[in-house]
Amino acid sequence: MKGITIVLMLLFVFLTSALAVTTPRRVPSSNTALNLSLLTNASDLASPIPPPGYEILLQFDETILLNPLGVYINALELMYRLAQFDWDLFIYGDIPMSATTYNIWIVVASVTSGQLKVSYAVIALHDSIIAMARLPAFFRLSALISLDGQRIGHLEFGRKDGPSDSDTSISSAEDTLLIVNNNQSEGSWSNSGQIVDPYDSKFIVTYDFYGKAIDSKEIFTVALDGLAISAQFKASEDCPVLEASSMSGVAAISISKVLGVPTQLRYSDVTKSLLIIVTGVIVPQRKFKEVEFSISYDGVKIAEGYMLKLALGENVTKGIAASKREWT
Repeated sequence: MKGITIVLMLLFVFLTSALAVTTPRRVPSSNTALNLSLLTNASDLASPIPPPGYEILLQFDETILLNPLGVYINALELMYRLAQFDWDLFIYGDIPMSATTYNIWIVVASVTSGQLKVSYAVIALHDSIIAMARLPAFFRLSALISLDGQRIGHLEFGRKDGPSDSDTSISSAEDTLLIVNNNQSEGSWSNSGQIVDPYDSKFIVTYDFYGKAIDSKEIFTVALDGLAISAQFKASEDCPVLEASSMSGVAAISISKVLGVPTQLRYSDVTKSLLIIVTGVIVPQRKFKEVEFSISYDGVKIAEGYMLKLALGENVTKGIAASKREWT
């Protein structure tokens, strides 16, 4: 199949339209390669800035469609998993992620030289999802990661063969890392409730839906942003506050530690709560709207948070999110 590389044209379109695909575009040829190496800040998110010499080449195959929901769910789970590792840790081999409900798989892998860091994988995953979200459909993707012209790894998005390949409905997210069983049937959900971490019954997320609806794309990308920001810090490190924004800047997340509480709020707690809220509450309930939530551990509330829709022109104060790692 013929490959087409779009470099200058892509850069012009992205920069003149704030990287937003406002009208459906026909993806040319069977394999389309998008070079994002010049787009070191490919979105308005507060996620990590790529290091000098970092390049990513996105190769889409529009002959193979992917379920967008399955891609988002897998991407959030993979980002959650990466966030549990140290930022500068080297990846040897591969880290797979697969949610059978949607017949979608994602894998990030290093080349034999073993130069792929967790940080590079986080940036590649973030940039790949944002690029996909701006296309008219989700296609099979191979993202080639290079540093100073040398290939160090790749990120693959694919589809399993099976009857649910074309299923684009929102299901119960039973294949998430944090499988939640509330013993509630569809239709019995309420606007508020609690989710207990199945791996640690002391960890509880309480939620309360309210207010305005939010586009699902904005919800998934604001959660992705929060996970990518958190990945820059050690999972065991204290998190005083986390603030993140969606790909279009119309949705925001803020999570703050409750003052005066001795119990530690770690970045691992924050990332876990983000995954629970999206894959354990919002997706199965089909409620893409503003939500308040809190994190409790062993009966003590340690953090409060919310996901909200911003008014036109309103900006979320980044706080800790503005402090990005400097590359040395």
